Amino acid sequence: MKKAVILFSGGADSTLATALKANEFDEIHLLTFHQQTSFQAKKSKYYLDALKKKFGNKFKHKIIHINKLYKKVLTNNLKDDFKKYHFHMALFICEACRIAMQAATIKYAIKHKIKYVFDGSWKKQDISPEAMKEVLVEIKKLYFEFGLYHKSPVYNYPNKNAIQKKLFELNIADSPKYKCRPLTNTDAYLFPKNQPSCPVGIISVAYSKYIYAPIKGRKRRNLDCKEYYISKKEILKKIINQKN
Repeated sequence: MKKAVILFSGGADSTLATALKANEFDEIHLLTFHQQTSFQAKKSKYYLDALKKKFGNKFKHKIIHINKLYKKVLTNNLKDDFKKYHFHMALFICEACRIAMQAATIKYAIKHKIKYVFDGSWKKQDISPEAMKEVLVEIKKLYFEFGLYHKSPVYNYPNKNAIQKKLFELNIADSPKYKCRPLTNTDAYLFPKNQPSCPVGIISVAYSKYIYAPIKGRKRRNLDCKEYYISKKEILKKIINQKN
């Protein structure tokens, strides 16, 4: 049996990533993550029935709580991180959370003997660290170190409308038009109908886009995110290798 894991928020990007890979696998594990700054993780099931209707009952959906993992990542060398990066919210909120998600995903994949991992990262949403090319390279390296293949199937889609249109064509979404929030060009944070809400996240990405990047420069911001990710690989590996 060929199996895959997908980091699944339930949003348009991860849902389309799931749909694009559905016919390649016999069993797909959809992992939705919840921690203390996010709410309503069960909303991620919004498109699940449509996916099952289209591709069959091959999906296993699981909500994983990552509060402890997030705190381990965040507090690892926190004092030194503040000295180096100052108040870089995208690191301490969004990227630390995403790193915790990756640790949980790798542990899950190893436990269930799954070699293929996919997510909904999209290149034009690179206000989020995991979508930055510089960071994505390091993410792939980490998965590879644990014998896993990682890919972001929707990464090169030209815009959100193209993603939504494809979902509509596959009879998964009920509209071909994508509705976004103007502040950050994303639906991922406030009160979406199809994925968890993260009010702190919208503050973080807005800060990264409108304050940190203009002051430090976009290149420096992205390099900071890459360096932060690399600095957390040791604690990441330690977490992954722990039995519990």
